[in-house]
Amino acid sequence: MFFGGRERLIYGSIERYVSLVLEAVREVQKLYDIVDTNDISGVDLVYSEIDRKETEADELRRMLSEEISQGSFFSHLREDLLNLLEEIDNIADSAKDAVKTLIEAEVSWELLRYLFSQPEMQEYINICVEITVKLAEAIKVLKLSGLKAIPILREIEDLEEKADEVKSILTRKVLSQAGKFDLLSILQVKEMLYLLDNLCDSAEDSSDKILLIIAKGYS
Repeated sequence: MFFGGRERLIYGSIERYVSLVLEAVREVQKLYDIVDTNDISGVDLVYSEIDRKETEADELRRMLSEEISQGSFFSHLREDLLNLLEEIDNIADSAKDAVKTLIEAEVSWELLRYLFSQPEMQEYINICVEITVKLAEAIKVLKLSGLKAIPILREIEDLEEKADEVKSILTRKVLSQAGKFDLLSILQVKEMLYLLDNLCDSAEDSSDKILLIIAKGYS
């Protein structure tokens, strides 16, 4: 077994932590219905729900970090696990910040409707959710077999590369609307796209940390 004893109890909490982060990321999908129905107040509700779940996850992360730092277990993996927790935390932060950009100032609702009418936008958010799902799967498999987690880590890398491609397409489409909408709205929407890209980058960075844990665990 990859982990045993006390490590497995801690690892169960790590799985719970990732599931909370995934719940936060899934909230971003609700923006589709909100934009489609012109429910401007719905953006605030999505942000509040992401913030609530991110806060719960952050509290669990702090507890885990303390236990891993102070315990005698995970001796040769301690730093790697702490780094993994930090990268996963960045996923939730990026999801929250992406939605926050839409409520910090009034973004053109027409521009949002244009963006969310693009098939690439739906694909983009779906990738954000899927890459987080794959990360949760990799962590679940890791406690049983590091080698079995490797194919999932490759999928995460592929998804991150796809996210980069879709982000570039969407960025060009948004910038093409510069003559129709105010500059602030253009910049805010562009920032949202890049924050979602940060989410995918953090998921891919998390997979790198897992790969390092696997390498050390089987050395």
